Amino acid sequence: MNERIRRILTRLVKKPEIKMAELTTSLSLTRRQINYSIKQFNEELLENGLPQIRRNHMGDFIIPLEVLRMISLEQNKEDSSAMVTIFSEYERIAIMLSFLCTNTDYIGMDHFTQLLSVSRNTIQEDLKKAKQFVSKYALSIHYDRQSGYQLQGLERRILQLLSDLIKQHSLFRLDDIKGKLAPTIPEEEVVHLIHNMEQLLHLRYSDESIDYLQSAVRMTLQRATSPIASKDEMVQIEIRKTPEYKVLTILLQDTPWSSMSPNYLSWLALLFLTSNIFERKTTQVFDSDSELRCLISEMVTSFQNQTLIMIEDREAFERRILGHLRPACFRIKYNLSLGMYSLDSLVQDSNHAILKDLMKELIVPTENWLGRAFPNDELALLSYYFGFQLMSPRQIAAQLPRAVVVCANGVMVSKLMRENLKKLFPELHFLASFSVRDFYKFGTDYDLVFTTTALNLSLIHI
Repeated sequence: MNERIRRILTRLVKKPEIKMAELTTSLSLTRRQINYSIKQFNEELLENGLPQIRRNHMGDFIIPLEVLRMISLEQNKEDSSAMVTIFSEYERIAIMLSFLCTNTDYIGMDHFTQLLSVSRNTIQEDLKKAKQFVSKYALSIHYDRQSGYQLQGLERRILQLLSDLIKQHSLFRLDDIKGKLAPTIPEEEVVHLIHNMEQLLHLRYSDESIDYLQSAVRMTLQRATSPIASKDEMVQIEIRKTPEYKVLTILLQDTPWSSMSPNYLSWLALLFLTSNIFERKTTQVFDSDSELRCLISEMVTSFQNQTLIMIEDREAFERRILGHLRPACFRIKYNLSLGMYSLDSLVQDSNHAILKDLMKELIVPTENWLGRAFPNDELALLSYYFGFQLMSPRQIAAQLPRAVVVCANGVMVSKLMRENLKKLFPELHFLASFSVRDFYKFGTDYDLVFTTTALNLSLIHI
């Protein structure tokens, strides 16, 4: 529900007898804008099995009781929905650029004003700053008087920009934002794909990585399935030798994305390759990692020689370091941002400053192999992770259980429930909110389910 339809519904609820002429005047909207907003909202109601808003022969608006209840639930929230629509200048620019990234066609000014609920003048000022921002990626925003705006440049630069924006802004975790930027890619399909990747690769991604992947994979698929998607080579051929690429090839065979070009498939694999792993559940090694495993072995040997600390179960320790260093190397090699990765789960003390200085020496062979230096944020995270893995396993925090919300009243109401449950249960990682029908398709992808209705577990597709 966007801000415009919220304003319209609020006015209709407060004054049911209001006529169209008075409604247009009080809201400073045209008849066409009001009718279009109500039509869009009616389509959303229809998809969720709810009755639609209609007008009688007197011109009065008739709002069904079920819709009134839904509006009441939304208004009882602590204005969280209203807050979502108020973005800072930097956030608006990020959303606009992501909108340009996920759409290969031209975008008109009206699309931007409707997306952000701000004036045309504000959009024009933001676009000036956006043009300066994308120039850092060797991209440009082309303007055509008849068609609108389009992001132009190398495809890998566009996808790099999209990935960095998602990493750097938590707003891309919001359901409404993801829905607007990738409207044709279902959230539950993306969650299912990520879960299957974990199952077949025998690992679990970190909570931060799951949040990133849900947004990055979904928005990349939106661009990749465009009718005029690019055929340019985006990553090196080495990506196609990785297990991530091979597993993705299998998983996408029976999906609407089975005809995706190998170039976009390679980029999708890169998104998984650059995501940090919380736990690897197998001792299996891959040929594509052989050089990096040798470098890690040298790193550990140097560490033991310089600190006189002997690492117990060195083989297991090196596997855990590989789980972090491997994604870091792919991020650095392809200039992808680390983003807002949280270090809260890592125990920090005065020894970490010493360890960071030591890691600057230990990482040199890996930097020579990559042909690139480790950025400060990556080096800081690596040093914390290295020290973290030296601790007793009893000190290592467990990953948060993954939960979803299911509601028989439709996706919109379940989203409201999800926001309240996140406040009540901070010890859980809430992935998404689904309708009952969508839950039955992918009911095995989660650890916990909160539902307002009894669920028939025999209907879950395994």
